[in-house]
Amino acid sequence: MRRDLERRLQHLETANAGSSAPEIWVAEDDGNLSGPHGERITRDAFERRRQRGPRGVIVISATDARL
Repeated sequence: MRRDLERRLQHLETANAGSSAPEIWVAEDDGNLSGPHGERITRDAFERRRQRGPRGVIVISATDARL
């Protein structure tokens, strides 16, 4: 799992070179996501927001967040 997290973070760094800091969201076991500013939203709400929001977004599992 750690290898997968490292790969995703490296991909994000490459994609966002020269842009603002990425947003890291954590997928919780209950199906909701926790945002970088403490917000908690459903997966559907996240997908709607992501379609019209910034491209520098990465979603990691709660397990990955504990590493």
